[in-house]
Amino acid sequence: MILVPEQVKLLRERLECVKNQLKGFDDYYDNIDYDETEVLHIPVGIDSFAHNQYHMEKKEKKEIKEILLNSTYLRKRTISHIEIGTRFLFQFFDEDEVFDFILVDKTVGMGSMQGFISKESPIGKQLLGARERDVIGKVGTVLEIKKEDKDYDCFLRDSNSCTLVCYEEDQKLKKLKRNRKFDLEAEEEWNTYQTITMSQKILLEQERERILAHSFSEEGKIRLKEIERLLAQREVSSLPDDNTIGVGSCFQIMLFTPNGFETRRLEMVNEIVSDELKSDYIVRTSPLGSTVFGLKNKEKFLFRESKRDNHYVRGMVFDIDCQKEITSRENGYTYQKKIT
Repeated sequence: MILVPEQVKLLRERLECVKNQLKGFDDYYDNIDYDETEVLHIPVGIDSFAHNQYHMEKKEKKEIKEILLNSTYLRKRTISHIEIGTRFLFQFFDEDEVFDFILVDKTVGMGSMQGFISKESPIGKQLLGARERDVIGKVGTVLEIKKEDKDYDCFLRDSNSCTLVCYEEDQKLKKLKRNRKFDLEAEEEWNTYQTITMSQKILLEQERERILAHSFSEEGKIRLKEIERLLAQREVSSLPDDNTIGVGSCFQIMLFTPNGFETRRLEMVNEIVSDELKSDYIVRTSPLGSTVFGLKNKEKFLFRESKRDNHYVRGMVFDIDCQKEITSRENGYTYQKKIT
């Protein structure tokens, strides 16, 4: 099975949720008095619904882990026509609303309500190979194939790069690289660019587990050596203690556009180090990453969306490291009204 980044993210989020629920069941079992005698395989004193739910959660945890372990992870999206992983806008003939879909190998329990269409479904079979403005049978029309070329969307288009590099940051890194053998201060600063975040460490460990379980190819062996080197040499970054955005920080940005605003949950990283994609990473040396690096909650910024023109986008940082109340995280407009 091939998993697209959005599926991996949803599965991992669900796995964490199940783990937390199972921990709650463990606490429940630890704090209840019951006899060792079993009736219908349910310990006396244990609520039967809770007991059944516990075993359902254990089964789901096992199934999700097997899917994540045994699947192939998509490394590159096709944007010229629709293939697995392609994101596109679609309009049904009998609907006025435009739908945002991603074609996937299998929905693995996540139906079209999540924005996924399986290539094995009747409409999915017709969508394979389709291009913009193609009419799909008597169903609808492909309006647009999403290019996702914005810097802050940080999607890995190939195995070597994920985003543009800010010119000033690029020059700074080159200078540090030249001087780090002779300047202790420069070397210390250089080392801050060599750390990984805890989530990246976990991704690398999970990727290593998958390779060890299934890959006997030469490419797999080379990648395994690279993972081992990264895990051995890269330290996990520590979060800033002054409530600013640093490497490893999770935060939300609000971007204001002529048509309204959009919010994105991001995590700051030094660079992409894993082939297992995570679409909410933002690289520190990218144009947007270098703009918001060091900012605090409620601080505003201007970001040039493209090097090809002088169009700037206004934005604001909020909810650094998820410290704000849940209602503010879910509704950026509510948060904006609170602070203005």
